[in-house]
Amino acid sequence: MHVTQTMRMLGVNGTAFIEFTLAPNGKLLSAQVYRSSGNPLIDRAALDAVRHHRFPPFPGTEDKTFAVPIEIRVGE
Repeated sequence: MHVTQTMRMLGVNGTAFIEFTLAPNGKLLSAQVYRSSGNPLIDRAALDAVRHHRFPPFPGTEDKTFAVPIEIRVGE
């Protein structure tokens, strides 16, 4: 994951909760912050992590929605 120099300088840490929907072929259909960390830099980094991840295909024909916590730790 790409960490901005600003985040590195500030040593930001926190957890953002991201909700995302995948198609059965693993394609990301949508992603959004559903519970903010309280820091927009952390929220954006968590969202970018999901958007740039390559998800494997899964069985079935229906899209699936997931909600996961993503912890960002910089400068520890």
